[in-house]
Amino acid sequence: MDLQWYVGVNWGKAEHQLCLLDATGERQAERKIPHTEAGFVELPNWLSEQTNQTVASKIGLELETSSGPMVDCLQATGDSVSVINPKRSARFRDRFSPAGAKDDRRDA
Repeated sequence: MDLQWYVGVNWGKAEHQLCLLDATGERQAERKIPHTEAGFVELPNWLSEQTNQTVASKIGLELETSSGPMVDCLQATGDSVSVINPKRSARFRDRFSPAGAKDDRRDA
């Protein structure tokens, strides 16, 4: 599969931070969506607007959970969804943040 876009999702209880990268790894957009039905409906629309993709499967998404309404929503679009171990995010934070502080934008 030839992915053209990548989305990191930092999972939260009330809202989720999204970071959209192009194929070169450059940050192109970011936003938060609420953990609500409306937020999950808006997510694929936002991705289509940002990437000008009308065909699924050109976007790779990574998040820290393998189940739930967001995962169902993303899998329904046909995009590539991968699960990343939350400990991997924590190790990244320890390496690249002087204080190891949690930052939703960086984690996404």
